[in-house]
Amino acid sequence: DNTVRLWDTETGLLIHTLKGHTDWVTDIAFSRDGQQIISGSNDNTVRLWDTETGLPIHTFVGHTRSVTEIAFSRDGQQIISGSEDNTVRLWNTETSQLIHTFVGHIDDVTDIAFSRDGQQIISGSGDKTLRLWDTETGQLIHTLEGHTDAVWAIAFSPDGKQILSGSWDNTVRLWRGGNWKDWLKEGCNQLQFHPDLVAPKNNKAGEACLKHASWEDKAKAAFLVRQGRAFISQKEPNLNNAVKKFKEAQKFNPDIDLNPLTKEIDKDPKIVAHLLAAQAKIQFGARLAREGKIEEAISAYQEAQKLYPDIDLNPDTKEIDKDPKIVAHLLAAQAKIQKGARLARDGKIEEAISAYQEAQKLNPDIDLNPLTKEIDKDPKKVAQQLAPDSK
Repeated sequence: DNTVRLWDTETGLLIHTLKGHTDWVTDIAFSRDGQQIISGSNDNTVRLWDTETGLPIHTFVGHTRSVTEIAFSRDGQQIISGSEDNTVRLWNTETSQLIHTFVGHIDDVTDIAFSRDGQQIISGSGDKTLRLWDTETGQLIHTLEGHTDAVWAIAFSPDGKQILSGSWDNTVRLWRGGNWKDWLKEGCNQLQFHPDLVAPKNNKAGEACLKHASWEDKAKAAFLVRQGRAFISQKEPNLNNAVKKFKEAQKFNPDIDLNPLTKEIDKDPKIVAHLLAAQAKIQFGARLAREGKIEEAISAYQEAQKLYPDIDLNPDTKEIDKDPKIVAHLLAAQAKIQKGARLARDGKIEEAISAYQEAQKLNPDIDLNPLTKEIDKDPKKVAQQLAPDSK
């Protein structure tokens, strides 16, 4: 009959008949303090009523089709309404002014709800989706997809971190709700030490964590140091970005050790960046040398020396090695010896002897069997000693 009626629960008597709508009343709600009532209608309007007097306070006009759902915010200062015009609208209770129109659904809005803190709104629709909105900005936060038929009922958990939805597809689904900043904090905390988070390709994600995660300054500094090291360890080291990250780390923690792998406390961003880049070149050179790519290995060692002239090209030896050619040949020879030993143990004597001879060409003084106390230089003898038949 287009009316809203207020009844006394104790006596069963009618208190007020609220008249004003010109079509069916589709939804109603009390404010938390019970002093106000809102109603939605097929006449496309939302109306606000005074509970004590029964008089209308405001008429909210804007929807272009039937209002299907309405709700008060917990503090009563805002009202949301959903409609068959596929929109959700947020209103100021006191002034009746429209704050935001949330556009995105492509079918009727079937249910709506405020989060407990009033910072978010969830809406369900005949388009099978739920949409999570930011009440302050009016922006869409997430579209929750999965139902195969119209969503008909939704609710926030009391802490706002979960959302329930019921659908005509006969399922109830539990979703992760909450503020995106809270999700980001949790994700950053869980991935703080994951190498992918400091990788240069994920630099923006790392910056977001530094801005939003609840890390202490020392943790931020350590993270920035790892970011700097990642810029150096990539295929093409970026020293400028590494130095920049190290300097940012020092702002959070002036006492940070930029290179904790050394005994000394290193505080010079540029020196540390050059040393780490040189060490990366040495590792690359060693890999090339072991693969037999001598000239490429020598080139890598020379690049390391340009970055850090005093660098030890072969940190696995007691001496400080500074001759790129000697180091490359030594490592290549050692790789040949390992190959020879493997062949000998497989009974491939002639191939093992050949590998040992190649090692000697690279480094005439090489010990062909470093597992013995003596220096062994006879390829045939060593191969036969390692062969299965000799045991």
